[in-house]
Amino acid sequence: MTGRLPYHLAATRCNLIPSSIPEGTDLGYTMLPKLLATRGYVSHHVGKWHQGFHTPDYTPVARGFNTSYGFLQGGEDHWTHWCGASATVCDIPGADGGWTKNGAWDLWSQSNADFPGHPEIGMNGTLGDEATYSGFIFTRRVVELVQAHASTDPLFVYWVRLCPPAASVAVGKASPAAACRPSTTLTRRSKRRRDSSRSTATSLT
Repeated sequence: MTGRLPYHLAATRCNLIPSSIPEGTDLGYTMLPKLLATRGYVSHHVGKWHQGFHTPDYTPVARGFNTSYGFLQGGEDHWTHWCGASATVCDIPGADGGWTKNGAWDLWSQSNADFPGHPEIGMNGTLGDEATYSGFIFTRRVVELVQAHASTDPLFVYWVRLCPPAASVAVGKASPAAACRPSTTLTRRSKRRRDSSRSTATSLT
């Protein structure tokens, strides 16, 4: 979001930092959506934030997005949107020797018209409830944003899914069965690549 290496941030030393630790991307940096706004872009954030939220000034809309729908910490349970960050032991300034609280639900919505926003009450589902599974609800949100963008203004969507970088629960519980089935398209492509490799190897020998 800033084009700079974030190694100075506490988030790189202790993932899932709780809101009580005053860490986040320094407010002195101008983030990409704020720059894009000067060129007429409409910008939306969906999914993972992890740029700080201990004050509203660090949240997505304050950093230039028109809307935000996702989780503000570094991770969550895909199904319930529960984050145990407050229970994470962090040996960094402000951590007071480590946090031992239980955690909190983290699914937040905000916009220019609704700032600093509100928690999405009722979306903290249970294991197996695909209506609240993060991979699905964030995908639906992106589709809705694109379809609703009838303006001639350029559009920027910053969509960060939790699924690729991390699974917050045991692997067997992190994804619905439909998401775990192999893609027939990718399978066909892989087979063509293997066949092509075999043909090349045969011609070389």
